[in-house]
This record gives sequence, structure tokens and C-alpha cells, in this order.
Amino acid sequence: MNAAGGVPRVVARALYNRGVATAEEARAFLEGPAEPFHNPNLLPQMVTAVERPAQAIESGDAGGGSPSTPGPPGGCGGVGPAG
Repeated sequence: MNAAGGVPRVVARALYNRGVATAEEARAFLEGPAEPFHNPNLLPQMVTAVERPAQAIESGDAGGGSPSTPGPPGGCGGVGPAG
């Protein structure tokens, strides 16, 4: 595969380094699978993982920190400039 295949040379090199050798393989790699994504709710305990923060938001307990180290108001969890 080379830049003549319709992709920049750097993209062709990256595809080649991943074992993609033909235009058909490149198209399949870049376009992804034909089937839709899997349902994330089928992952173990996903529903619980989504319900917990939703319940915290509804109850007003979404401060962003743990009980021993509460986060700042607004729930940003201590992310941001120090000061």
C-alpha cells in the first residue's frame, strides 16, 4: 500500500505497521465493523455503575470526592488549578 491508494503516506505507513497490506484491508480497518456497537448495558454490573452516580446527582450528593476527601462545590472532583 502506498500514498497512491488515496491516503497520505503517513497513514499508509501506520496501516502497514499494523499489518494492513492491501487497499481492501485498509478500507476495512478504517471503516470499522459493519455491525453496530455492542450494547454496553450487557457488560457485567453496567446498570449499577450508571445508577450510582445518577442517584448521587438526584440526592444532591455529587460533590466529586470520597466521604473522607470531599470535592469542591459543583462536583469537579478537585480537578483544576490549585489555589
